[in-house]
Formats: sequence, C-alpha cells, structure tokens
Amino acid sequence: MTIQGLLTASSVASYESVVVPSLTANGELSDVAFELDLEQGVRHTVWAATVAREDEVHWIGIDITDRRRQDLELIAVERRLARLERLSSHLLSAGSVESIGEVLLSHVVDGVKADRGIVAIGDGTGELEVVAGQSLSVTLPLPPSPGDDALVAASMARGVPLFDTLPTTGADDGDLQAAAIPLMSEDGVVGVVSLRLARATPHSAEEQDLLVAAADITSASIARARLHARLQLAAQRDASLSALLHAMEAETTVRDRAQCMADRLVPEYGCMAAVDLSELAPDLAGLRHVDRSLEPTVRRAHDHLRASSATPVRPGLDADDRLRVAYAEVVVAELAPDVAKAVDELGLQSLIRVPLVARARRIGTLTLGSATLEGVSQDVREFYGRLADACALSLDNARLYEEERGIARQLQEVLLPDRLPADPRFRLHHFYESGRDAFQVGGDWYDAFLIGRDRLGVTVGDVVGGGITAARTMGKLRTVARAFAVDGRGVAETLAGVHRFASTEDDAVASSMIYAEVDLTQRTIEYASAGHLPPVLVAPGADPELLSGGRGILLGLNRERTLQVATAAIPEGSTIVMYTDGLVERPSRVIDDSIRDLQRILRDDPTLATRPDALACATASVERTDDTCVLSLTLT
Repeated sequence: MTIQGLLTASSVASYESVVVPSLTANGELSDVAFELDLEQGVRHTVWAATVAREDEVHWIGIDITDRRRQDLELIAVERRLARLERLSSHLLSAGSVESIGEVLLSHVVDGVKADRGIVAIGDGTGELEVVAGQSLSVTLPLPPSPGDDALVAASMARGVPLFDTLPTTGADDGDLQAAAIPLMSEDGVVGVVSLRLARATPHSAEEQDLLVAAADITSASIARARLHARLQLAAQRDASLSALLHAMEAETTVRDRAQCMADRLVPEYGCMAAVDLSELAPDLAGLRHVDRSLEPTVRRAHDHLRASSATPVRPGLDADDRLRVAYAEVVVAELAPDVAKAVDELGLQSLIRVPLVARARRIGTLTLGSATLEGVSQDVREFYGRLADACALSLDNARLYEEERGIARQLQEVLLPDRLPADPRFRLHHFYESGRDAFQVGGDWYDAFLIGRDRLGVTVGDVVGGGITAARTMGKLRTVARAFAVDGRGVAETLAGVHRFASTEDDAVASSMIYAEVDLTQRTIEYASAGHLPPVLVAPGADPELLSGGRGILLGLNRERTLQVATAAIPEGSTIVMYTDGLVERPSRVIDDSIRDLQRILRDDPTLATRPDALACATASVERTDDTCVLSLTLT
C-alpha cells in the first residue's frame, strides 16, 4: 500500500500539491506532517522521504499523536491561565460586588463561553438579587428573576456547578447550553453565576474548567469586597456612635440627652426616633421625625405603637423579648381607626424597637421608625444593641448626675450661711449659682461675721472638684475659718489654721480661699489669699483696683506656714467685690484677660458692684459651667 492511500483528505491535498513536486525536484524530503486515517482513528505523524528509483520512495514516519495532544493541552492550560490572570487583574480594581459581577461577565460572555450571563447574590432572606447582567443576543434577554431557574436552584442547593443542554421553543433557535455555577464562601453558597450559550455543542471540558475557575476567583473577590464593605460600614457606624455619644455627653440632663439622641438618629437610622424612658420619665423624653410638623402626631400614637398588640410582627421574630432588638412590620389594617390614621400619616412601614438597659436595669426603649419594609440582619441587630447599650449608659449617667446635683445643691444650701450680719456701717450683698454640671456643684462658699464690735470678717473660697464631697468639704473649711477668726486670731493665724486643717483632709488640699478682716472704724482692710483670685475695690471716682497683695499658695500646700498679709484703705462709699472663678474663668480665655474684663464692666457701671446678681448676668457666658459665688461689701 502506498502512503497516499493512508492519508486523510486534507493530507492528500498537501501531498499532491507540495510533497510530490518537492520530491521530484530534490529526491528527498524531511519533517513532513501527515494525518493518517487508520482503523484506530486519525493519527498525527511526521515523515522523512527518499527517492530510491523513479517508481519507489522510501518513507520513515514517527507517530506524534500523544505528544501533539499534550502540546495542545499545554497550550489550552496556558491560554486558560492567561485568561484567568487577566480576570484576576481586573477584579483587583473592582471595589463593589456589582462591579465584580460585571468584570466576570465581561470575560465569559463573549459568544464562545456564553451569550448571556447574570450574577446573582443572596439577600439573606432566601431571595436572589441580580447584581450584574450582560446579553449579546436579542433572543436571550435577561431573566426577570434568577430564582425561577431550575438549574440555578439545583446548583445552589447542591453547591456544585451544573451544565445542561436545554431545548428552545423557537424553530430556528437550536439548543441552549446552560451553566449554573455557585459562588462559595466559608459560610456556604452566597450566590450564583447563570450562563446561556445558543449553540448545539455542549461546553467542552476546557470551557467548563475555565468557567468554574473564573467563578472561584470571583467568589474570593466577592468575599474580599464584602469584608471590606463590612469593615468600612463598621468604621462608619463606630464613628457615628462616637459622635452621638460625644454630643450626648455635652448635655447634662436626662431629657436633653434623650432629645440629642433622637436628633442624631434621624434621618440616618430612620424617619422617626422615639426615646421612651418609662423608668425615668412618664412621657417621651426624646422625639424626632423628619417632618417636624408630624411630631405631635407621633406623640399621640406613641402609646399604641409601643404596644405589641398594636404592631403585629412577622412570625419568628423576637418582638416580645424585652432584652433583644425586635423588628416589627406595622399592619395598619389591624390598628384602631384613629391610630391607623396617625400611622398612615406618619408614613411608617416598620419599627425597630431596641431596649435601653443600663447597670442591669431596663430604663426604657428606643423606637426607630422606617418608611420601608427592610429586614434587620444579625450584624445590624448587634450594632443597634451596642448603640442602645452605650446610649442607655449615657442616659443613666445623666440620671446619676441629676441626683447628685440635687443632693449637692441641697447640701450647699444647708451649709452656706442662712443670713449675713446687718450693721448701719456696712452693707453685704451675695450671689450664688450652682454649676450646670453635677460635678461642678457644691464647692464654692462665702461667709461674713462680726469679730467683736468693730471688726468684720469676710471670706470666699472654692473647693477642688464638685458634688456631694466638695459640698461637705466646703462646709468643713467654712466652719474652721469662722472658728479661728471669731476667736480673734487675726488674718495670718486664721488662714494658717485653715492651711493646717486642709493638709489633714485629702479633699480639701489645693482648695483656694481669701480671708479678710475690715476695721470698721479705721476703714481699712487686712487680707491674705491662699491661691484665690484678687478682690476688686470699686471706689467712687476711681478705676476699679485689684487687691493683689497678700498672695499665697493653695490650702494644704503651705509647708512653711509663712503667710503674706496685705493692708489697704477703703474710701467712704467704696465696695469690695470678692468672687470665685465661676464668675470670670472661661476655657477659651486667659484668666488675666477675664479679670480685666471684670474691671472694665465695673468701670462702665460701678453700681454692679452692689448688685452681684446683675454682675453675674453681665459676665454670663455659655462657657460658664462652674459654680459662681460673689460677695460684695460696701462701707457706708
């Protein structure tokens, strides 16, 4: 048999047109590739030929079929790896799940692997949401819902890629090659890639491997994008919660903090927020609606909205659990007519109720209203729980502040003198205002008393800190100062005695005080200061003058027991103004500038020296949070 009788049709054509002329011309030939049509199938061979005689040619051939298959497989692998490498490179720049889906489809919807493709992700409720879709064929439109696809459902249920041939109804359409490849994560199936290819030939093993590998890479990218999105959302939520708590801490009362809380939660977390502190206040403590005009309607409907019987819930949710976040769908048809009308007007579709628990005690409920029917995922529930716990603690702290503020104020009133001495030779005027912050109440004091017939003792002081402890310490220092003074010890010995006492009381150390004795016959003042602000002498026809002599260190810190005592004359009709730092100290100003402002105010209106309440108003500022104490003495 001649070699020509073994050749395939394509090789016969090559033999006649190329090989025969070459052999005739050269007498030999090498590296000639032929396909042989043998019983076992087509074999790929390489031949060398030599012309022995005019009618005889010797052929020597090598079967390269297996090697050629390996080479083709290697080329296919390299091609697939290159394609997957390009896909991976493009996925790196895709930041969202949607863009990742679009990148995947742009690499597989190309008329060879698929004519139409969709990427769908589970929404946590069993439903699939299409995040990306592409179609190159008008006969293969994108489906309305991937959940209606039996192949998709089977692939997701089993967690394995499935390939199938589907018949079409059109006469000229032919068969469809269908593929459903699940997108996997550590938690299981998170989505699916659904593909359709309009051709009769099924996806080859190479094509299937490529599609499965592409889906695996995409799954990893989706997991990365979701993790990044969760971390970013968590950072945003933490920042939002931090800002909320910071804003609440600026308020000192329970109601102010509750209202601040409601203000901050709308509209970021819903169209309505209601803070019901049933354990602390009988009515709504905080309320906000995106439409402020509807807030009276919210108040009217609130009692009905918070009752579980008025807000039927979806089965399986923890609406009645007192210590867990509950999601409720508002069913208007099941509400009383007047309440239904109010709820309909508010545009509420769902409610999220979060218990407010502080120090193992439930103090109320946070209710967030939404105009949509969106479920609450587990991570959102956990965030709402953290938000509620942090806010509840802030609210309960405000309650404690208010309680301590009230107790400290009552104690302050008891410990301050109920009346000051009256004498035609002088007039005393005083003013006291407690601080806005519970920790700033109770540390300031004033006192005045006669020492013998012609000598008047006056003192103003400020204890470090505030609250009940500061009020109690203030009472001790005032009592000790009066005890030394009325015994006739004089300014130096009286202040030295208070120093000694303060050094034995931890809560009294570093307090400030000024003590003065006025000679009513000689019209002179002898005074000494323990780190206190200088009094102001307002004399008729003269600029206000600071009595800045007699300076000493704070109480309890004078180890040497040496005190500087200063003396000044008091012109007839003059007023001496003594005060605590609440009158002048401001965080945004240097204290010396604030004292100069006080001198200017007294220069512009000297009558304020005898009206401490008006003087306090004239120096008032939103920055003033500390106790304010003023004692003025006028010699007539």
